[in-house]
Amino acid sequence: MDASRRKNNWYVIVAILVLLGVYVGSYFVLGEYEDGFLEVACERNFSSEALMYVFSPIGLIEAKLRGGDVLLTQTSGVGDCIHIKPEWPFDE
Repeated sequence: MDASRRKNNWYVIVAILVLLGVYVGSYFVLGEYEDGFLEVACERNFSSEALMYVFSPIGLIEAKLRGGDVLLTQTSGVGDCIHIKPEWPFDE
């Protein structure tokens, strides 16, 4: 019984790692990269507003790693954009 439980835990860990890899990979594939301007380190253009919001958590991680602001926008240029600063929300 204990061996099968360990095996099931292994499958769960592998599944989580695969999903996380797909999420991170999709951020870089679906977000068209452009060099930033002024204080913005980089800009990522997505094809829809929904993708912009889905990938905003990883945008925060990218801003922290780059040490500069990241701007998430839509390729259509219509609608909102998300300006992410490199500070964590709980750094206050």
